[in-house]
Amino acid sequence: MVGLHYFCGMITNFKPKTLLKGFLLLVLLFCVSSVRAEDGKKMKYVLTAGGKLNDGSVVDFDARATGEIDRNDSVFAFNINGRYYYSEKKHRETNRGYDGAVTMDFFQYNTWSPFFLFTYLSNKRKGYDIKLNSFVGGKYRIYTKPDVTDLSVSLAWGYENVEYSTKTELDSHDFRFSLRPKIKQKIGKVARLTNSFFYQPCCDDFSNYYLRNVTKLDFKITRVFHLGVDFEYDYRSMLPGPIYKHNDVYMDFNMKLVL
Repeated sequence: MVGLHYFCGMITNFKPKTLLKGFLLLVLLFCVSSVRAEDGKKMKYVLTAGGKLNDGSVVDFDARATGEIDRNDSVFAFNINGRYYYSEKKHRETNRGYDGAVTMDFFQYNTWSPFFLFTYLSNKRKGYDIKLNSFVGGKYRIYTKPDVTDLSVSLAWGYENVEYSTKTELDSHDFRFSLRPKIKQKIGKVARLTNSFFYQPCCDDFSNYYLRNVTKLDFKITRVFHLGVDFEYDYRSMLPGPIYKHNDVYMDFNMKLVL
């Protein structure tokens, strides 16, 4: 128990920038190993441009751009993505933010598979100066039909560091659970539907939780050109101030180049 308390204390005393630098170094190492791998041809590079309708803490239309690197095989899957979005109304900025994620899956096509996830978010219009999450967990594949259907559920445990734009006692260094059912379904020859639902309560206070549902519909026009529509619903039980809302809804229209 002494060792566990020491380890938890060491993690919670990390500064956000220190934690972020450590994960960026880890990302770089995995990128290098992926490129040098014999099956490096399985690397994909995705560039996306589009717009997003917002309702909730931010009500407007965003322009956004994203970049993504993806590698998949039966032993190791790796994905890193980043997104920037911006909007203004009457020459006045109404929203600006960026987020990113790193996901590492091992033996992803097995019935049971371990994974690691790191996410970063900064969006002052939603009240976040910085929000860092790191999760480690396992995925159970309930049903799969290759290239057609994949149904799975994941359970993870991780650490969260949040600094809000408004000074509040909610600034936190918490440990959270994450439960995520997910389904991928091919529709016809060119369309694919993906839906993920997240429930993430604080380990020591289940009244402090996030709900998130992400639905993505992707249309493959050519081998390299895709069109997509994404719908996202977010709910957070705790707010950093009265100007924010519990619910945020997004609808995203995008064009992708898959290289």
